[in-house]
Amino acid sequence: MVIANKEVFDNVVDRTQIQAVLAEHNLDATLLDEKTLLQKGNFINADALLKGRVTRFVEGAPHYPLATATEISMSLKLVSTETGQIIWTQLYSEKSGARGLLAPSVDELLLEIAEEIANDLVKERQGSSGGLMP
Repeated sequence: MVIANKEVFDNVVDRTQIQAVLAEHNLDATLLDEKTLLQKGNFINADALLKGRVTRFVEGAPHYPLATATEISMSLKLVSTETGQIIWTQLYSEKSGARGLLAPSVDELLLEIAEEIANDLVKERQGSSGGLMP
């Protein structure tokens, strides 16, 4: 996980870990909606919830003489589990360049976006002396 590797937060809990905690306590997996997770923030030992939504996705395809571009756009927000307040929000968009006959890689674009997100969160955390970032 890029965000964990950048040490943006003390601990990063992903969806599979949350599902394991829910299963361990015999709780319904439908508890993974935002409202319940915010209410149960202490239960999963989380100060904030990072939510995201893909707003645009166009997968490129091989084409002669140039492949069509892959485009990915997403919006993210970091929400305090204690207050429900949006701590941080950002829009991201990446578009691949054409690569001759090869189709652009969706995974490469997602990795670029993940790096950008992690770097932005590091900057935000370092600049947040007011204590908004967990």
